[in-house]
Formats: sequence, structure tokens, C-alpha cells
Amino acid sequence: MTFDVTGNNIVATGFGDDACNGSLEYTFGFGSGVTGMVAADGSFKLQSSLGTSGLVRIAPVTMSVTGMVPKTSGSPWAGSYSVAFANNIPQTCDLSGSGTFTATSFPLVGGVYTGTASSTTSVNGVSTTTTMALQVTLQQGGSRTDPATGHTVTTNTALTGSIKVQGSPCFSSGTMGSVSPVGVLGNEVNAAFTMDDGSTLVLIGTLTDASEAKIATDIVLIQGGHCGGNGTFPAIYQMPELDRQS
Repeated sequence: MTFDVTGNNIVATGFGDDACNGSLEYTFGFGSGVTGMVAADGSFKLQSSLGTSGLVRIAPVTMSVTGMVPKTSGSPWAGSYSVAFANNIPQTCDLSGSGTFTATSFPLVGGVYTGTASSTTSVNGVSTTTTMALQVTLQQGGSRTDPATGHTVTTNTALTGSIKVQGSPCFSSGTMGSVSPVGVLGNEVNAAFTMDDGSTLVLIGTLTDASEAKIATDIVLIQGGHCGGNGTFPAIYQMPELDRQS
């Protein structure tokens, strides 16, 4: 989750997983639909309404978040949450959940990150490995356009940037637009670049700590163009991490 604070107004964006008997049952997202205000005593309550929760991936959900704004800038936020899923979808577990949280303040992502991605294919029993060196420039914070509404807002969840690639037979550079869901949600970084051959390169990774020296990425997806898979499924490259350059 990311808390965006402007004056006394707070907007929460993020995603969550709902597990049932040890197995993932639903993944849900909430765009700019969890909103509220800071009271005079520093407490806040955020509330979403069913049907306006933003990027709902599977299950419509209502969400409530309460807590206290820390007295010292940069200190952790503490609070509680409750989630209720729609009752018109199949369920094997409870329709609601709740718990407490502590949110750690991360600085806005910014800088140049590098990593190496590789993909191995086999044709007639002969394996071929393609390796790409990636240099990614990222900057968090700015304007973001919600594709559902067309509205442009200024938010700390926005992410812009560019990428340079060495080793690909299809492309060498790309840029990232400002259309959601590109952005930073909690410690998850979502970056999608339009490459110079018309394909799309997608990076999704997590910041491992507040130093933001590393983004754990696992894979890189390429869709479209001559290197983007078979048209139905994207090409998948393995890439353990991106490391920020000093």
C-alpha cells in the first residue's frame, strides 16, 4: 500500500492477496478509491465503496483503513484495516478479513538501475541463450492518467523513466508513459516500456528495503514486435534483480 498525503487528504493505493486454507483465493487491487482525511488529533479513516475500488483484478472489495499519522516525519505509520468481498462470487472461506499494519516510509524511487536478463529456447534439441544488459532510469512521483476515467492526477504512485538495452536483436531503447497501472504500490515497482521496435517490455519487482539499492524482479516480459513471443504469450526472460548505480 502507498499513502498519498496532500494537506489533510489521504489517498491509499495498493493491492492485496486473500488466502484460504493456505492457498491463494483472490488477488484484489484498489486504485484511488480508498480515501479519507486526517483529523485534528492526527487520526485518519479511509473508506472505499463497492464498485469504485479501482484496479479490481478478480474480486470486488470494500476496504476500510484507520490509523494515526506519525508525529515525526518519516516515522512508521500504524493502524488497522478491514476488507469485505462481494457476496455474489463463489467463496470457500470468510467474506471478510481484518488485521493491523505498520507502514514503513520509503523515499521516492529515483536513479539508474542495471541488470542482466536471459532467455533459453530449444529448437530441434539445440538450446540457444539470449542475454540482454538492461539500464533502467526511474523517477517516482508526478502525473498519472487513470485509463478508466481519463483523469490526470499528481501522485507519488506515478512512475516515469526510460530503458537502454544491449544484446537484443530487436530493440535498444524504450520509454515509459504515465498511464496507470504503471507506478509504485507499496514496495512493488511496475514499469512498462514502449520499445523502439513497437514492443512492450514489462518489469515488475519489489524494493527489498528502504535503501532501495535493489529491486528484486525475477522475470522480464516482452510482448509484441519480433522478440515478443508468439502473439498469445509474451517472451519471458529471467532476471534476478536490478541494482542501483552509485
